[in-house]
Amino acid sequence: MKLTGLSNRQIPVSVFFQDVRSTAEYEVSHVQGAIRIDPDTSDMDHLTKELGLAGSMDKTVVCYCTAGYHGSEMAEKLQHSLTQGREQEGRGSPKVYNLEGGLAKWANERRPMVDSKEQPTKGVHPYNKEWAYLLQPEFRAPL
Repeated sequence: MKLTGLSNRQIPVSVFFQDVRSTAEYEVSHVQGAIRIDPDTSDMDHLTKELGLAGSMDKTVVCYCTAGYHGSEMAEKLQHSLTQGREQEGRGSPKVYNLEGGLAKWANERRPMVDSKEQPTKGVHPYNKEWAYLLQPEFRAPL
């Protein structure tokens, strides 16, 4: 999902951010209101019910991780789970996206984030040293 030209004030209430990173990464920073999902979660039926997505057509889900890999995987699994059998019944399902560029791009674009205490922060846990290069130096939280 591209958010070009979209400020946080313009993000609709029906958009739900899902942070697909470790607890340690989430605690450093996340999109305000995002719900953390373990990247290894495999029970999609349980997850969609827990998130209140089952049977809902008016919601948009945006998954993200640091760079996009885990977010993309989770978005694919969620979309598959949510659409199973719905096309045959002629019903729609929530739209599920992966946030293009992940939280690294979000931070580099100076979009707001909060820490585990819901306080504004600029640092992003870079996952590992190799991925740190995706973040401008001012946004790299220590590993």
